[in-house]
Amino acid sequence: MNFFKSTLIYLASSMFAKGLPFLLLPYITRVLEPEQFGLAAIFMLVYSVFIALVGSNSQTAISRIFYREKSKVKFTNLISNLITYNLILCCAVFILTYTISPYLESILGIPSAYFIVLPLIALFTVVYQQLLT
Repeated sequence: MNFFKSTLIYLASSMFAKGLPFLLLPYITRVLEPEQFGLAAIFMLVYSVFIALVGSNSQTAISRIFYREKSKVKFTNLISNLITYNLILCCAVFILTYTISPYLESILGIPSAYFIVLPLIALFTVVYQQLLT
């Protein structure tokens, strides 16, 4: 019985998480103009690239080490080292983004302030995902 309850909870939450953007799509297309919708899509694309740069797929390492290491101290050290590593990568990506943000603004049409904030948002997302893993 517990298995079926857990399965139903997982199914319902997964359907809600994936169904909400689908249900909001008609509203978003009515509110945003095509140019604004395109800018939002470009922003999400750049955000995905920043998550890949800052995160460097560290969730996979966490999952792998969790089952391999029996020591809780080593696992805790791994988490703190990965967060430090992601913070250093975020600083590097921030410096790079700050340097080329005027160029990106002229090409993509998104204000440079958004590009400057994106590495920090990506860092928070990656750390949140690491803590959930």
